[in-house]
Amino acid sequence: MGSVSGKRTHIGRLVLVALIAITTRPSMADQQQAMIQNKHLSVAVSSQSGSFEIRMHGSKRPNLQSGVAVEIDRHWLKSGDFPHFKTVQSTFSDSLGKGQMLTTSYWGLADGPTLTSILRVYDELSFGDAEVEVKNSTGRSITVQAIRGVDAIGSPRIDLGGHEYADRVLSDSFSEDRPVLRIADLGHATAYEGFTEKPGQGSSLHRAAGSQLIYNLESGQSILLAALTSQRFLTILHLQSSKDAEGRAVISSWTVDSTGTTEIAKSEALLKDAPA
Repeated sequence: MGSVSGKRTHIGRLVLVALIAITTRPSMADQQQAMIQNKHLSVAVSSQSGSFEIRMHGSKRPNLQSGVAVEIDRHWLKSGDFPHFKTVQSTFSDSLGKGQMLTTSYWGLADGPTLTSILRVYDELSFGDAEVEVKNSTGRSITVQAIRGVDAIGSPRIDLGGHEYADRVLSDSFSEDRPVLRIADLGHATAYEGFTEKPGQGSSLHRAAGSQLIYNLESGQSILLAALTSQRFLTILHLQSSKDAEGRAVISSWTVDSTGTTEIAKSEALLKDAPA
C-alpha cells in the first residue's frame, strides 16, 4: 500500500511466458484490434473494450483475455470502468532485446487516476511482459492498495486447448522453504494455497506469490505468469476454480495483483489473528 500525490506513478510489471508460437492468419475480428506478434505468440488490444488477449501458436481462440485494474482508497477501478481509452503501437529496446509494444491509456473518471497498460513482445524471445502504471491525475492524494495486471475475462477464463479439469497448477510460495511446492489438480489446491471448499460448491483457490504455472494434460499447452521486477509491492496470483453442472473443475477467475504483504503474512499461524 502506498500514497500517491502529484504526478507520482506506481508500476506493476509481469512477464508473460508462452511456450509455443503463433502462425495463424489474423481473422476479421483480429483486424479490428491493435496487434503485435513474433514467432511464439501474439498480443492484441480490443478497439471496442480496451481489454487485451494473448494467443499462442496453433490456438484457434485466445489463451487469455484480460482487463487491468487498480484498487485505490479501498475501491476497485477496472479498465472497463473508464469512459475513454486509446492504444498506441510502437517499438522498444531494452536489456533483453528489441520488440513491439502496445500502450493503452484509460482515463475520464471523475476524480479518478489515469491507468496505463503497456504490453511488450520481444522479436527473438519466447515471452513478453505486461506493465501497469497508475498516475495520480486527481489533484488530491490517493492511496494505492493494489495494481491488477491480469483480470481474466471471457469463457473459458484460460483456454489451453483441452478440458479445464485437465489443468494442473504449480504455485510459487512467498517463503523459500515452505510450503513444499507441489503440482495440484485444478480442483484441489493445497491448504497453504488457500483451499476453500464449501459443501455443495467445491470452490478451490490456488494462491501464489511471484509466479504461477498452468499446464493442460490433454493439449500439452501451458501458460506462466511471473513477476519480472519487485520493488515496492509483492505479486500475488489467485486462481479460483469451481465446479460445472457435471461436477468437473473449471476456472472461475484468475487475477494477478501487485500489492502488500498483509494477505500472505496473515496466512502464517503466528499472525493469523493479527490486525492488518
